[in-house]
Amino acid sequence: MPCEHFTWEPTGSGGLKFGELLEDAIRREINEELGVGIIDIEALGVHEARREVNGVMTHWVYVVNKVEVPRELVIVAEPEKCLEQRWCRKDDFPEPLMSQFPPILEKFYDKL
Repeated sequence: MPCEHFTWEPTGSGGLKFGELLEDAIRREINEELGVGIIDIEALGVHEARREVNGVMTHWVYVVNKVEVPRELVIVAEPEKCLEQRWCRKDDFPEPLMSQFPPILEKFYDKL
C-alpha cells in the first residue's frame, strides 16, 4: 500500500509474503503492529482501488477482516512507523483518514 504519511488507517495493513497464507499474514501484521496475538478473525470481504500514485496508475486489492485482540496488551510495536494507536467507535474516527479507509468503512460498516 502506498504511504500516506500522517493519516489514520486500519491496523494490520500490509502485504502477503510469497507463499504466505492470508490468515498467517493477518496474524503477522497484527503482531508486528500491536505486539499481540489474535483471538478471532472474521473475513468481511474485498475492496479494490484503482488510483494514481506518484504518476503511476495502480490497482490495489484490500482483503478486509475484522479481528479481536486482547485490548489490554496492545502496544505501539512499530514506533518508527506509527505515532499513535487509538481505539475509536466506527462512527467517530479522527482526521485525516487514509484515502481508502472511508470507502472501506462505508462498504463494511454494518459488519463492524
